[in-house]
Amino acid sequence: MAIHPVDGSVYVAGYTTSGVLSGSSGGAQASSAGGEDGFVMRFDAPLTTRLQATFFGGSDVDRAAAVAIDPADGDVLIAGYTYSTVLPATAGRMQPAYGGTADGFIARINAGLTALRGATYVGGSGLDVVNSVVVEPATGDVVSAGQTRSMDLPGTASGAQGGPSGNLSFQTDGFLVRVDETLSTRVGSTYFGGTGDDDIKALAISAVDGDLYMVGISSSSDLPGRSS
Repeated sequence: MAIHPVDGSVYVAGYTTSGVLSGSSGGAQASSAGGEDGFVMRFDAPLTTRLQATFFGGSDVDRAAAVAIDPADGDVLIAGYTYSTVLPATAGRMQPAYGGTADGFIARINAGLTALRGATYVGGSGLDVVNSVVVEPATGDVVSAGQTRSMDLPGTASGAQGGPSGNLSFQTDGFLVRVDETLSTRVGSTYFGGTGDDDIKALAISAVDGDLYMVGISSSSDLPGRSS
């Protein structure tokens, strides 16, 4: 859930198998693409009126798990994961093509949910799931986080943790990916985890210095950055 900073309208995101979604007429993606679609809905502040809804997805399973508002222009960012090899509006973006198995995704939609600004896949050749998305207020960069089984997550070589902590065929690492506000350029990526299973569930960003804070689940006894 996210709340618009100006008018107080409330956005919720999730996924649906419904071929008909109430309020999606006139939305950025007014009809289902088939399978299981992500969606986002906008309500007024007192939750008495549904203002707009839209599907988001391709022909396979698409699940939206997180939503955020860009404070600069009110645009809506939704993120999640997909098995769809073709998603709308990915051409020319950070990762226009499906990586394999399952990919995370980020999509940018206008505040009214009537226009899809762009979308990008997020992931490598393994399973990648985005659980959270935030917008850095000073730069507009979009940061997503989740879990991955990809040994080849793009852009991690110069990250805080440049490679996976073990064999991701048998475990998951957390990951973070930072992309510019247009979803066109990868700013940075990093793995985060130890030799157990690690999954980042939620993100927050400091308005003072832009530092990222993350929470999640770990079975790693050697999680990096712990104090002894």
